[in-house]
Amino acid sequence: MRYTLPKAERICKKEDFRLLFSQGKTIVHFPLKAYYLFFDHNEAIAKVAFAVPKNKIKKATCRNYIKRLMREAYRKNKYIILNYLKQQTLLVTFVFISDELIDYHSMEQNLCLILHEIKHHYLSQVNHD
Repeated sequence: MRYTLPKAERICKKEDFRLLFSQGKTIVHFPLKAYYLFFDHNEAIAKVAFAVPKNKIKKATCRNYIKRLMREAYRKNKYIILNYLKQQTLLVTFVFISDELIDYHSMEQNLCLILHEIKHHYLSQVNHD
């Protein structure tokens, strides 16, 4: 597996965001909140997006820094979920919900907890079908 995050693995379509926020499920591990949705597709791929609300973090440089931390943590740990996907697409949006900046280690730890929980939900869904 390559530890990259190409454009093909990012959510770009407004339609995908609308579907994710209307039908998706949520997981919260402070300071991150994840919206996720599985649906059948012809290939196993995970598409992600990262958001930091302007009303939580005022400065654009800080928002960009937090998004950079989230992207890096996801890029290094995406294998947690990708090794288990079979013919389904996963849409995930990570939203930063804290008012305070955090360090990379805390970000990676919380993001990994969310990925493990998504994996657990996926495996339980696959075993029931």
